[in-house]
Amino acid sequence: MARLTADGVPTAIVDGGNLGSDPSKRPVILESMAKMSYAACLTGTDEADSVRKDAGKGKLSLTPPFDPADPKATSWAGELGGVRVGLLRLEPHGSSGQDASEAALVSALEALKKRADVVALASRLSDAENRRLARRLGPAGLLQAIFVAPANCTPDLPTVTDGVLLCPTKDRGQTVTLLQAERTVGQPWKLSCRLESIGTAYTPDPGVAGLIARYYETQQTTLAAATAEKPLSEASYAPAPRCKPCHAKAYEVWRKSAHARAVETLRGKQRLVPECLACHSEPFRRNGRFDAGLAAEDDGVQCSTCHGDAILHALTRGAEKMSRELECGECHDAVHHADFGTEKALVVIRHW
Repeated sequence: MARLTADGVPTAIVDGGNLGSDPSKRPVILESMAKMSYAACLTGTDEADSVRKDAGKGKLSLTPPFDPADPKATSWAGELGGVRVGLLRLEPHGSSGQDASEAALVSALEALKKRADVVALASRLSDAENRRLARRLGPAGLLQAIFVAPANCTPDLPTVTDGVLLCPTKDRGQTVTLLQAERTVGQPWKLSCRLESIGTAYTPDPGVAGLIARYYETQQTTLAAATAEKPLSEASYAPAPRCKPCHAKAYEVWRKSAHARAVETLRGKQRLVPECLACHSEPFRRNGRFDAGLAAEDDGVQCSTCHGDAILHALTRGAEKMSRELECGECHDAVHHADFGTEKALVVIRHW
């Protein structure tokens, strides 16, 4: 954001996505947004009130999705670099139906247009619905741009439909979508957009980095206190050493693998926190608790992570064939492992 500001981008608006899904993260995210000069945060329907309570020192304008019954409270208008901008977030219409929702939207945009030079929608509607809205609202002069949700971004975006610019977006903070507005005196505003990729080459903002470091420190302290208060009870799975007597070769392959060191990897990075342990620690995944004193061979990504709890199998030495319980993609997702391929990975960890 500092570099974009230096390039002349005055400030920014962010779609908060599922901010409300984890209350412990919300204050950190909102305060980080404020430090990065965001002007407004668009929230989801269910989380609007809870996010507003956590805004605190964030000084952000928090705007829930468009509500036909209260359009002024669900739109945002402000000046960005000398341009008056109005913004609404659209979610799929509910029981009121398409016609009623669109009639209320037109009325709201007519009022918003009086306060703004450029009016844009941040839309979670389908691609077809976005284009139909553009064809209806563009010729009426009520709308200039639609930010299209990542799930509905098609290969031809950005594109112009009846004078409305359809702008692509990406989730998980992979890019910033920049909407650029220019106008010659006496002429309509000319809009264009581009995606600004967010890479690792930028120097972290010290204020934001400090917030994140304190968050992780607090999370680790809270987790340690909870474990001390209520240690893990009897394991709900057979740990890897129980598999060793009959599966010695497989055990040795596992013991030398990154899976076996998964918790140590987090410890070295000061990331013993729930969102990381959910994939790196089998006891935490199953029981929601973490015991820092647990023997290394009893933790990490275990045999039972992929093959099932194995308790009956371990007790009876039965010949029942074990099935993979956890699909690789649940942890090795595109965000954390962009180049991950299941078939290639299975070759690396082959132990049979």
